[in-house]
Amino acid sequence: AAVGTADASGASSSTPVEKVIQLLTKLEKQLEQEGQEEAAGYDKYACFCKEQADKKTRSIDRSKVTIEKLDAQIDKLGSDISGLSADISELVTKIGTSDTDMASLQKTREEEHAEFVSQLADVDGAIDACKGAVAALEDSKSSMGGKTKLEAAALAQIKAVATTAFAVASHSTFSDNELRQLKSLVAASQSDKPHSYTYHSNDIITTLQDMMNKFRKNKQDLEKQEFEANAAFDKRQLSLANEKKFAEEEKLEKEAVVEEKSDEKAAAEQERTEELNDQNSDEKFMKVLTGDCEKKAELWDQRSKSRTEELTAITEAMEAIKKGAAPNYKANKKLVGLQTSESASHITPKAHWVWVEDAAAMPQKTASIGAASFLQIRGSSLRGAAHEGIAASQAVAVRKVHELLLSSAHVLGSPMLSFVALRVGGAEDHFVKVRQIINDLIDRLEKDATAETSHKAYCDKNIADSVAKRDSEQSKVEDFKAQISAASAKKAQLKKKSADLSEEIAANKKALMETTELRSEESVENEKTIDDAEAGKDAVQSALQVLKAYYEKAALLQRSSYEPPDVDREGSTVGDLAPDIFDEDYQGAQEASKGIIGLLEVVLEDFDRTVTTVKEDEKAAAKAFDRFQKENLDDTQTKNETMQDDMDAVVNIQDEVVKQTDKLKDAEKMRDEAKKALDILHSECATPEETGDERFASRKKEIAALKQAKEILEGWKD
Repeated sequence: AAVGTADASGASSSTPVEKVIQLLTKLEKQLEQEGQEEAAGYDKYACFCKEQADKKTRSIDRSKVTIEKLDAQIDKLGSDISGLSADISELVTKIGTSDTDMASLQKTREEEHAEFVSQLADVDGAIDACKGAVAALEDSKSSMGGKTKLEAAALAQIKAVATTAFAVASHSTFSDNELRQLKSLVAASQSDKPHSYTYHSNDIITTLQDMMNKFRKNKQDLEKQEFEANAAFDKRQLSLANEKKFAEEEKLEKEAVVEEKSDEKAAAEQERTEELNDQNSDEKFMKVLTGDCEKKAELWDQRSKSRTEELTAITEAMEAIKKGAAPNYKANKKLVGLQTSESASHITPKAHWVWVEDAAAMPQKTASIGAASFLQIRGSSLRGAAHEGIAASQAVAVRKVHELLLSSAHVLGSPMLSFVALRVGGAEDHFVKVRQIINDLIDRLEKDATAETSHKAYCDKNIADSVAKRDSEQSKVEDFKAQISAASAKKAQLKKKSADLSEEIAANKKALMETTELRSEESVENEKTIDDAEAGKDAVQSALQVLKAYYEKAALLQRSSYEPPDVDREGSTVGDLAPDIFDEDYQGAQEASKGIIGLLEVVLEDFDRTVTTVKEDEKAAAKAFDRFQKENLDDTQTKNETMQDDMDAVVNIQDEVVKQTDKLKDAEKMRDEAKKALDILHSECATPEETGDERFASRKKEIAALKQAKEILEGWKD
């Protein structure tokens, strides 16, 4: 990562630290030259300030006089327009009131006319009913036949007159006598004696005629009232229409005057706005001019002081880098990609140890936490890519062999395969030694299998012959002998197992001792690398602190480069007219510093990653060693306990054999000859816990598993 910002075309021996020193030296010379180029234009700028200040002062005074005159004119026009606008507002209100009154009057007239039409219809109906009733009564009086039918028709007409008359009476004026006559008509129309009204028919006819005259009089009154009301309506409507017309004409005249004065006022206001804008522009120009002229002197002092501080910071940073970072940069050799060819050639190959499960995936690590077995890989350089790839491939092959042996031992229940798996896991030479172990054990098992085949045939034949010769007394002797023979075989097996365990314990102790020595050497190397990296880190941090302290402070002095458009009345800004000169605080060589600080931050990150990486590697290696040590010690303790248990069992077997021997001697007296034959047979063909066939099959499977492991080791390059 660090070399990513360095000059890729540089020499292979150039480190990022050396590149930083070169850049700082170049920047130092550049700053010394720039400090001599900023004073030439300052006198010219001062003359510009004096000339522009006098010119703008005269222009501002002229604008103030013009604005005062325009203000008086605008006030007079505004007052006139306000008075006219008030008059127009009153006229608008008056016109609106006229419209409202005319509409209301029209609505009232329409309602009155509708009422007139309704009342006129009632009166006409009443008159027609009276005429019909009188005619019906006259007909009933002069008729000689069908009298009853005519009387009924006359009563119906009277009833209709009475009903219509009461309807008219609701909106007409009737006297008490007229109301009594109406009630008598109603009573006559409701008589249950058709002939009873005959004697009063003349009176009824008279009453009906009086009522008909009354209705005619009502009709005349209604028509007269309607005519008078309609005439009054037309007169009022005409008056309101004339008032509205005169108000609208007056409104139009005043609006024309307002428009004329408004145009005149707007022109004066536009002229005033333009003059005021010119005045404001000149005043803003004067303000900017004054501020700029005062600021230039301050900027000159600041820029000189800041440049001196920048040169001091660069000098201090270079001193810190040369003394602290450059000598210790080699501590980053453990980071991938940072080791130069020169430094790599002086690395002495050392032994290191890894967990075999992680060897293929992480060959560059010193130690990793992975599978359950632990190997020592001698002569393996952490940075020798080709050799490391071979070691990793061999480690993968050994891991597969170890897993195969463990799996086969579990499936077959084979102590022998378990023992071999343990030896593979703790072998000193992780590949050559493992391959030799597998080859030796295959030869041994094949020889044992051949011997067992011949011995089995011999034992089967003699046991079959002996069984045929036994009698009932021999059975007892054979039983004692079998027990003694089994105990003796068990005793021999336990002694052999104890001897093997003793060898395995010794191998465990040797592996632990060698691993402890390697772990100690690796830990010392890691501690030195961390110390060197931290020293380099402190030096780079010191240089960064000095440079950042200056450049960050200088960056805060930056003023906005944006200038508001404070132009004068000709449209020119101070910047347009002023001679060229510096216009901002000196912030140091910010762009150049970004590259230098960025490169230093990468160097700092390299040192920091070295410290972190080596600490993590050391922690992982220590954890892996602790796990190996615990497994080693636990395995040794288990073997010691097993060996002690086996020795105790041997003592118990010996006691049991003595007892069985005493019993056997008593039986031998009776069957001496048979005892001798049976003793020889049982001592040679003692029956173990499994049959000969089962042992033969188990041996065959063990050989097959070992051959498969051998194939894995021989094909590790594929």
